[in-house]
Amino acid sequence: MLEFTYSQLFWITAVFAAVYAYLKYYLYNYWNRYNVPNETPSIPLGNVPLDFLRGKIHYGGFIDSIYKKFKHYRFCGIYVFHKPILCINDPELIKLILVKDFDLFPDRGWFYDGKIDPMSSHLFLLPGEKWKRLRVKFAPIFTSGKLRQMYPFLVEISKHMIKTCDAELKTTDTVDVNDILARFTTDVISSIVYGLDSKSLDDPKSEFRTKGVKALSFGSFNLLVALFAPEMMSWATVPLYQENVSEFFLNIFKEAVNYRRKEKIQKKDFLDLIMQLIDSGKVDDENKILQTNGKNSEHFDKLTIEEAAANAFVFFLGGYETSSSTTSFCLYELAQNPEVQEKLQAEIDEVVRSLTGLTYESIAEMEYLDMVLSETLRKYPSGATLNRIAKEDYPLPNTDFVIKKGMRIIIPLSGIQNNPEYYPDPEKFDPLRFTKEKVAARNKYVNIPFGDGGRICIGKRFAVMQVKIVLTAMLYNYQFSISQKTQVPPKYETRNFTQIARNGVHLRVERR
Repeated sequence: MLEFTYSQLFWITAVFAAVYAYLKYYLYNYWNRYNVPNETPSIPLGNVPLDFLRGKIHYGGFIDSIYKKFKHYRFCGIYVFHKPILCINDPELIKLILVKDFDLFPDRGWFYDGKIDPMSSHLFLLPGEKWKRLRVKFAPIFTSGKLRQMYPFLVEISKHMIKTCDAELKTTDTVDVNDILARFTTDVISSIVYGLDSKSLDDPKSEFRTKGVKALSFGSFNLLVALFAPEMMSWATVPLYQENVSEFFLNIFKEAVNYRRKEKIQKKDFLDLIMQLIDSGKVDDENKILQTNGKNSEHFDKLTIEEAAANAFVFFLGGYETSSSTTSFCLYELAQNPEVQEKLQAEIDEVVRSLTGLTYESIAEMEYLDMVLSETLRKYPSGATLNRIAKEDYPLPNTDFVIKKGMRIIIPLSGIQNNPEYYPDPEKFDPLRFTKEKVAARNKYVNIPFGDGGRICIGKRFAVMQVKIVLTAMLYNYQFSISQKTQVPPKYETRNFTQIARNGVHLRVERR
């Protein structure tokens, strides 16, 4: 039996008392010292709710609760465990950090370590010059010309999705549209990024689908550590993604590249463009397919196979789950608002009849579709926050506060976009908020679901194209309504950073 002497008990008590005093009166007094409004922390979680760590609420719910309490302040402070985190609420300050003074806040500050986890060395996570180098290389992949070439691939897979949905409707009138759409986007991204048919529409348990789900399931504690204390993961040599997930996507990419080289296959898709970066260090600007046999290299900084695989992986993650979730939430809102659904279907029907089908240009020009999508992204942004880290000390303009070098910053995107001061009755789904006149009259920085500035989502155009294609296909063929299985309102999966519907989005689906 463990026994302690009075002397030992004294020193143990003294150590605990010293730690408690250090936390309470020094670390947890940071914001008070600078007269920054803040939520009172508790030891040892700071402001992290216990329900978040228990998996009962989503990360976005945690941040939204802080924003609602302090939204009338330009900024406020919170504590994640022992770390002070600055929340920027004011749209003009957001503009400064994201755009005007981007050079002082260029990085997200998330965990990445290519040695521990090769799949973490991608555009979304990399800092500084490493990120800048890749951004320059990958930007030409997402031009309108390149996306127009990929449009037919997406249309063909959308036809397969309709057949899959028809097959399900033979046995039920209620469909989990989130599942169908995630399988569609998985097939799309696996095809154009990996050159493979993942067969997710045919098999809901396909390996691509199951590995994709695992890749985005971090767990509440791991998510906070990756966001706000990445040095802990480096110290403990903990990978961001599960080891079998990283290994799967690294190997599948290498196999895809080797197969295309061996069979001399060339397609105008993402994989061909990424292979150009491996072989020559640049993407051809003339919409021609460069030879990808590795023999015509010029003196450009080329990608390693691991770098290419990591970025193929992040394109997969960004293209499959966020797009399917956005579309699912959109269909849910249309089911709740039949008059909006009817108006959008009328626009789609008119375009299809007038052009004998949908084209890349016609989808981009549908105004009401664009308004419906914008309202969906306002109400359900894929990420609840934008995250930045200060590169050096930064005096916040027109305040007495200085953001210290290394301080982590969050922009509460979901809270801002659902603030009734910017969007009256924010729970109401109203696409008319996004008429050209209303958008022009509103501060841009109260609705930035893709971010802004240098770190704006590089795949924004592709994501919008993909969502519009699948929405037009679904709404041209089906009518959606609420069923007894529909969760109203939707709840978010708590293990993910992105806002994904927990237990799916079940809707009644009828052929038109």
